[in-house]
Amino acid sequence: MERRIVKCSESHLNTLVRIAEKTFRDAFEAANNPEDFEAYIQKAFHPEQLLRELRTKGVSFYFLYNNQELLGYYKTNEHQAQTDLQDPDALELERIYVLPEHQGKGHGQFMLENAQ
Repeated sequence: MERRIVKCSESHLNTLVRIAEKTFRDAFEAANNPEDFEAYIQKAFHPEQLLRELRTKGVSFYFLYNNQELLGYYKTNEHQAQTDLQDPDALELERIYVLPEHQGKGHGQFMLENAQ
């Protein structure tokens, strides 16, 4: 297994939109009101929203690959981009998701241990 983490750029936007929406749906869709859920999806994972996040100072997205296969992603916030503490010495991990077919194989732990 050759896992690697790749920092997302604007050129990764379409892939980011797809994996962010898919993993969120897989994790939360069944437990939510369908109309409310769809409204949230349309807002939170719209390409313009994710592009704004990508362009925000202190916000970073990372993909996890095994060879060329995308397994998951995570989002970090630093400094003023943090949602709570805004501590210059802290890194906030806001999102971390692994595609369902790759869960239970240590990929989430790998991302935690290598978060940047």
